[in-house]
Amino acid sequence: MVRRTPTAKDPKPTAERIEPLAERVLIGDIILPEFQRPFVWKRKQILELVDSIYRNYPIGSMLLWESRQELASKRAIADLDIGERSKNYPVNYLLDGQQRLSTICGVLYWEPGDPRSVWNVIFDLKTHKFAHIDHVDDIPVSQIPLRRLVDPADYFRQLSAVDNTALRATGDLLFNRFKDYQVPLVTLGDMSINDVAPVFERINSTGTRLT
Repeated sequence: MVRRTPTAKDPKPTAERIEPLAERVLIGDIILPEFQRPFVWKRKQILELVDSIYRNYPIGSMLLWESRQELASKRAIADLDIGERSKNYPVNYLLDGQQRLSTICGVLYWEPGDPRSVWNVIFDLKTHKFAHIDHVDDIPVSQIPLRRLVDPADYFRQLSAVDNTALRATGDLLFNRFKDYQVPLVTLGDMSINDVAPVFERINSTGTRLT
């Protein structure tokens, strides 16, 4: 059997935790090309995704294209501004996984503004359910805003105020699930857009052409 030497263009599968993955988006290492459709998920789909993460269910893989080619790209994701990367470094264009990655960024890094935002999501320690709320003040200590997961000191400050051992244990589980959860990530090497186009068009369920 002849073993082929891997090339730079070969897909590179890895596993990455969701919080560092979201951080890569916010610093501009992973960006959304303009040919991607807008965020279209409903509130129910957002809740189902975060519930899958909490239950340690698989949420599917994501596909990146690492390239130095400059494509028109979105400068925001989930109402969050994206940082600028130096032109000396390649970027990773997100080809598949936009709705899921946008949701992860939105619920973890939402900065309170419009309280009716789709990113204003809490986890109820009593019911073990996620829900949208329409306020940011006077939230019961048993309801944890998901944006607090990225600040351990803030998160456990709230959790310590919960006067119930079982509920605090649920809070520990929530924190650990989101910190440890990994997503399969496949990165394509720096190939031409003509080589990438058929890959994108095949995985895109709407038949969108990459131009």
